[in-house]
Amino acid sequence: MPDYEEAPLSLAVRKALRGRVVVVGIGNPGRGDDGAGPRVARLLARQLRPEAPEGPCDRIVAAIAAETTPEAEAGRIAALGPDCVLLVDAVDFGAPPGSSRLFGEEDLTARLGWFAHRPPLALLMRYLQERTGARVVLLGIQPRDVGWSARMTPPVRAASSAVVRRLCRWSEGGASRA
Repeated sequence: MPDYEEAPLSLAVRKALRGRVVVVGIGNPGRGDDGAGPRVARLLARQLRPEAPEGPCDRIVAAIAAETTPEAEAGRIAALGPDCVLLVDAVDFGAPPGSSRLFGEEDLTARLGWFAHRPPLALLMRYLQERTGARVVLLGIQPRDVGWSARMTPPVRAASSAVVRRLCRWSEGGASRA
């Protein structure tokens, strides 16, 4: 998988997402910006069209707010038959708060500091890929404050809303739009 770090998010989304996509929001809503992933999944789930188009398509088929136990949703994810699983999580990649980027598994293994996550994101990505046969990609949103009982900061709230809008545009227009 190519390194999506330097590509603008709309271009990266068009390149990375193909076929039936399941979005999985990871994070703890009780820790401020760490709740960005579940927020994206919940907002997206409210906007998904319930009808499934005939034949192959580029479309988000489900959004799951897995919060702190994404591995517990593996069976549900696999049952949806995705071609791609998009994990959304607050990830500190050294950018300004609210920045968002796509990462592949190999991008994560090169970043030693990211193994504090339980389970490590690279391991989760590999597990989901083996369990579902789907491509697994991480959309990271740069947090500002992940302290206990913190509120989500304005830049991360705005970024999570922007991510939802971009994913809805992609899902409604397929790979040609994002």
